[in-house]
Amino acid sequence: MLLQGTDPAKPIPRPQSALYAAQLQQVRDPAEQQDTKVAAKFYQRKLLQETSEDQSANGTAPAGTSSTAAQPSVAVDSQQQQQVVQAMAASATSMPTANGTGMPSTAANKIKMPSATTAQMRKAQVGTPNDIPTNPEGNIPVITTSPPAAVPLYITPNATFESTTVVSMDQELLQIPQSFLGISHEWTHVEELNNIPGYKDILNMLTQYGSGPMIIRVGGGSTDKLTTIPPQYVYQALAQVYNEIGAQFILGVNFESSDVELARGQLDAARSYMPPGSVITFEIGNEPNYYEGTKKDSQGQPLTALQYVRSNLIPDWTSLAKQLSCPCGTTDCCTYKQFAGPVWGHVNVYPATIKWFLDQTGSFVNLTTLHWYKATKESYNTPTTLLEEAPIRQEMNNLRALVQTSQGFGIPLRIAEMNTVSNSGRVGVSNVFAAALWTLDGCFEVAATGAVGVNLHQGSGQNLYTAILRWYNQNVLSPPVLRPPFYGMLMFQQAVKAGSKLLGTTQISGGSGVIKVWPLVDVYDRELRIVVVNKHPSEAGSQTLTLNLLVGDGYDSAAEVSRLVARGEDPLSATSSITIGGLYYAVGGVEQGEEVTEIVPMTPTADGRVSWTIYMPPGSAALVTVECQK
Repeated sequence: MLLQGTDPAKPIPRPQSALYAAQLQQVRDPAEQQDTKVAAKFYQRKLLQETSEDQSANGTAPAGTSSTAAQPSVAVDSQQQQQVVQAMAASATSMPTANGTGMPSTAANKIKMPSATTAQMRKAQVGTPNDIPTNPEGNIPVITTSPPAAVPLYITPNATFESTTVVSMDQELLQIPQSFLGISHEWTHVEELNNIPGYKDILNMLTQYGSGPMIIRVGGGSTDKLTTIPPQYVYQALAQVYNEIGAQFILGVNFESSDVELARGQLDAARSYMPPGSVITFEIGNEPNYYEGTKKDSQGQPLTALQYVRSNLIPDWTSLAKQLSCPCGTTDCCTYKQFAGPVWGHVNVYPATIKWFLDQTGSFVNLTTLHWYKATKESYNTPTTLLEEAPIRQEMNNLRALVQTSQGFGIPLRIAEMNTVSNSGRVGVSNVFAAALWTLDGCFEVAATGAVGVNLHQGSGQNLYTAILRWYNQNVLSPPVLRPPFYGMLMFQQAVKAGSKLLGTTQISGGSGVIKVWPLVDVYDRELRIVVVNKHPSEAGSQTLTLNLLVGDGYDSAAEVSRLVARGEDPLSATSSITIGGLYYAVGGVEQGEEVTEIVPMTPTADGRVSWTIYMPPGSAALVTVECQK
């Protein structure tokens, strides 16, 4: 069974292979199942929601609704639903391609604004997003029809603290590898990545800056729960994604079931239906350190997760890898270095444990993979605590040691699954603007350890932490909705571009350490790009960036500042009204708004060094760019 094409005029029903569909129901954890059930019910009955504030002010409430009553949503008939879906699909697939990216060029619309460092600074007055609020669970997009209103993009309170960061242009450290940023998706309906209107254009948007092809990891909890071989159309859909946008894959194979033939069948299917070069590695299992009671000892007694890791993990992993690598049963026919592991569920693992694993399995491993979440769903978190620095410092120090351990075997390490809060995310934490800042900062943190990449987990595409949300209208795929974490991913790609080196280590300053500074230099044209993050929920700061260079050394020009901000008094908790450089992305990834940057003059220090002072609103990030003139 092959999926139909991506023509929006031919809606694509979800595939209904009975056996595979049954497996898909088993692979979701309860939270994911609930997210999906809510989504299905919601879109069968409701598509439009009035935004009482905007619609009351502008008189634009949909026909049949009240523009004065604040109602959570409105029901529309099937004909109206179809018209909206077709309009969204058309807008998502008719975007200009003059710049070759599938997204409209905005160079002609660029607005450069002078910067200021006081509360009286000039505010960017541009159209704000056609907001896409969420339901109380925070995981269901609601399409609004009200026009944008001209309001400030961010608040500008007086700066309550000042900080200075000295950037050494002589301290070039790590170069961020190509294809560093990727996504991760469960096997659950992963074939829909090829068919959702606009999805591949969105992935292209993330790679348009020259960062290399997207690496998509297919796996997670579904890997070990899927006890059948995915149908041919699944692999062929992934193959089409590779053929069209060059994305490469890390594919998970079942380990927990201890079924060699199942794993071999999954391996063989991928090799049969996907082009050479499209799969960079096969990941064996998922988080074996959490195999609680599913494995047994020699007497048939269930093992705890800790018991299993200590006694059976490495023998079982090595046995499966050897049988998959050496089909004839001897070393005469072995294919080495084609698997990823151990797929550890967190980064707080002892380096000695990774060394122990690679000592025994290293001949079969071409990529060490771990997972990183800030916290579990059950733990207490708020937008502010999500951004706390102390846990990050502890975990990144350990990750750096893990990277070095893996490199000692000549094997790179990748965070193959990463997000804010595990087990589908947490309402008000994973789906708000704080998650965008965490994503941006977290990607740089991992890069600074020497790891070769991250894969931001999307779950099954409908989780609280999902950046690129998929949904259905009457069981038909509809253009995706981009949520806050996507904006953090996008700024990271804008900063890294085709090749950048980090300058020095993490720079933390400002009051109680709420300002993060990530300086980079372009390896080709020596352009200086500095990402500044203000994590404080309510206080603005004044951040001075000083180079160890004198006036005349090539960086004397003004800096251009592009901001990642959310509108409102509580930006970290925002779920909408988010812009990056004045732009926002509507349903289907359609770019809207006008590009807005601020120009900050270079001000020499008393000793003649070049310097710029950047006003940082609360809960925001900025990309500061200075061209090299030599």
